[in-house]
Amino acid sequence: MNQTSPAQSVTLSNTGTWPLTIGSIALAGANAGDFLQTNGCGTTLAAGASCAVSVAFHPAVSGARTAALTVGSDDPAHPTLTVALDGTGSALALSTTALAFADQLVGTTSAGRGVTLTNNGAAALAINAISVTGANAGDFLPSNACGTTLAATTSCAVTLRFRPTASGARVATLSIATADPASPALVSLSGSGTGAVASVSPTSLAFSSTLNVATAAQTVTLTNAGSAPLTVNAIRLGGANPLQFSFTRTCGASLAAGATCTVSVTFRPTSAGSKSASLSVNVAAPATSQTVALTGAVLAPALAVSPTALSFGTQPLRTTTTRVVTVSNTGAAPMTINGVSLSGQNPGQFAQSTCVSPLAAGASCTVNVTFAPRRSGTMTARLNVNVAAPAVSQSVSLTGTGL
Repeated sequence: MNQTSPAQSVTLSNTGTWPLTIGSIALAGANAGDFLQTNGCGTTLAAGASCAVSVAFHPAVSGARTAALTVGSDDPAHPTLTVALDGTGSALALSTTALAFADQLVGTTSAGRGVTLTNNGAAALAINAISVTGANAGDFLPSNACGTTLAATTSCAVTLRFRPTASGARVATLSIATADPASPALVSLSGSGTGAVASVSPTSLAFSSTLNVATAAQTVTLTNAGSAPLTVNAIRLGGANPLQFSFTRTCGASLAAGATCTVSVTFRPTSAGSKSASLSVNVAAPATSQTVALTGAVLAPALAVSPTALSFGTQPLRTTTTRVVTVSNTGAAPMTINGVSLSGQNPGQFAQSTCVSPLAAGASCTVNVTFAPRRSGTMTARLNVNVAAPAVSQSVSLTGTGL
């Protein structure tokens, strides 16, 4: 009480087609003296025009207060318009309803700033609780010497300090709960945390390569989006298969605010199977260390032969029949063919051509197999397609009968 609230506005409009004569604009009701009005409406309001009436609350005592704003005019349909007014008078007065702290380095504490509480009432005021609430309540540290009771016409102070836990805007509310009818009294708190803010892009890299062949480098960008230098403690590889990856860096021990640097990562698999690792960028607080997930696919050849068996049937001695075997590389890397050969019980009754090497991924070649029996009876052999690891060699069974 004995303080004036911010004004609220009431708009008065003449929606007719003729000037409106305003007879009076006044406050009435039980507690009319607790409200203040000002206006620039004059005595006449032109057709289609508007004017504003500002009303503020200035309670003389605590508790609920009501009144009405009345507007008298020559409008035959509405000669008197009434706007209901209400407010709650508070014995507790605050020196401010908002505290804005200067930018503060994350993890450090500002100097204290005070909010003065004054009991304007005629009796002692019980103070039930003083607390900070809201999105970043933990960033604002209150202390007070008010105790649990504030005597009439006396004051006490609540001191707040700002200790941001993260960069960027930080907001909260100081809440003062008392026995006053208008409780709680609120003070908005705001400030910005400053400091280094680390981020990496992208957050994952996927590679593919054949055994013992290094990929082209892929780049990870480290950015300091904060307002203070970023300390880079270490950049290292970890995870399941860190030795399958390597990196180079342009990042030094410190990265200026708003600056970027790069880490170039390559993949060189030395064994078969899927690989994974992580690139860790360890930075000093208050910034948060970052991790980039790394995956590597090992490209390998795969041998397929078709058909897997050849039957030449029965044919006269010293005649020749030819069949075709298709050799395919169904893998994702070139395949080395070490040779195509014959083995088994009667390899001399058969002959074969060879196949191009290396055989590209997805490519095929053909092997011509001939049967030329030089004696009677059933002949068997095996056509062997020998390939280098990690592809697996395969064989085709051969049968034929000489007549």
